[in-house]
Amino acid sequence: SERPEVYKDDNHKPEMAIALTLFEAMCGFRPSSQIAFFLTNVCEFKEIVGKDIAQSFIDNKDDPKQLKAVFTSVMTADKDKVTKQVNTLIQRLEKEKIPPFEKDEDNKEKDKDKDKEEKADDKEKDKDFVRNIDINELVIRLNKQYPGDVGIFAAFMLNCFRLKPGEAVFLEANLPHAYLDGDCLECMACSDNVVRAGLTPKLRDTPVLCEMLNYNASNPKIMTGIKIGEYSKQYRAGDNINEFRLDRIDINDGKKGTKECLEINKIDG
Repeated sequence: SERPEVYKDDNHKPEMAIALTLFEAMCGFRPSSQIAFFLTNVCEFKEIVGKDIAQSFIDNKDDPKQLKAVFTSVMTADKDKVTKQVNTLIQRLEKEKIPPFEKDEDNKEKDKDKDKEEKADDKEKDKDFVRNIDINELVIRLNKQYPGDVGIFAAFMLNCFRLKPGEAVFLEANLPHAYLDGDCLECMACSDNVVRAGLTPKLRDTPVLCEMLNYNASNPKIMTGIKIGEYSKQYRAGDNINEFRLDRIDINDGKKGTKECLEINKIDG
């Protein structure tokens, strides 16, 4: 591989993150209609992308090549230009907020079905829990942590959401992501390869990242685990990923679930 001193493994790197606390993340590209909405309503984002590339994406938003052009244009933008547009955006957010995006009819129906499933799965649903992270609050927070960083504009391209404890997401190889806040248990294939481009003080390799990513845009797929016993659930990775899985056993009062735990984790000789 290129740069073997940095990317030492030939293995792919799919991973699964299971929230242990309230957990915030940016994972995978947003549905294209949302990105187009932000290009239309956030002039600083459009300025970084470039008017021609932005308009081309808006006109052909379901084309992965157009999404790649948008992301690459942002991540390779001139540093001084990025800093200027971030500062302009932060100043504007002090006076006015970015409006919430309108969902198209297909996504509205999908969300209705999803809400029904969540209500059925979670009888004691936390009324204060909000799945999506407010974009206005997130942009300001990221700028405090990484002032003027190009990764701040990634919030307009990536899904920004919360997980409740016990919920999980599977990230296939080459899926852009950043973990923002909270604790999680992370399972992954045996690989040390990490390619970074923003929101980090570590080594960045923007050209490689932009070239390697999966540019499919969709809502995040959140897992709650498959019930495999009275006290246990199993979290499985994606199709054709056999390197790992996670079994969760709830043990109450030190007794319930103990036998099931031993049965699930026994080793046959």
